[in-house]
Amino acid sequence: MPDASSHTANPRQTHTHNSIPSYGSSSNDVHWFPMRVAYDKDVLTICLALNEQKIEYFLPTDDAVVVNGESTTVVKKPKLKDLIFVHSSKSHLTELKHKNTKCRYLRFITYIPHSEIRNGMTLMERSASNRIIIIPDAEMEQFIKVVSNDKINITLIPYSETFNHIGRKIRILQGPLEDCVGTLRRIKNNKHVHFDCGGIVTVQLGYMRKEMYELLD
Repeated sequence: MPDASSHTANPRQTHTHNSIPSYGSSSNDVHWFPMRVAYDKDVLTICLALNEQKIEYFLPTDDAVVVNGESTTVVKKPKLKDLIFVHSSKSHLTELKHKNTKCRYLRFITYIPHSEIRNGMTLMERSASNRIIIIPDAEMEQFIKVVSNDKINITLIPYSETFNHIGRKIRILQGPLEDCVGTLRRIKNNKHVHFDCGGIVTVQLGYMRKEMYELLD
């Protein structure tokens, strides 16, 4: 199996500025989709199926050592057990979910645009307003670059709507993430650099010296 932590070739969310509404584009257009893995199914099994179908995906992983008697084996352990990023079209993934038993537990992640939310919405109205979250290519490429770099310490945390209202955009000037654009946020009196991804998850870096970045706004 290819290294799932690298960019391999082969609950409802609310809308954020990092997400792109799925309407306005064809269901055959290729995008990056964040997808949930339902019912605690093994995401690595799904990766095998995606490899067989030659569908590009990204799964953040760590190396874990498994001891079996006197032997040890290094295996891939997903950083996020129920989330995978898949690069394909909506129509192709929908067909795959129906025809491939290993992929039937994949779920698109949806949101309702703020402009369409109102009190007293019926289930039918909510269903009609749902949009599938799509991650812009440039945002996904940066996310992969940050998560895949083994020279920096990162923490993956769920994205919070509070993040929409705090923080300042910065550009990294030095080191392995030079030229990456993130957000500097103060959380519980500590400053952290975040790289957001689709309003689903954010990569949080540890302390960064001021000379290592510049403010963009």
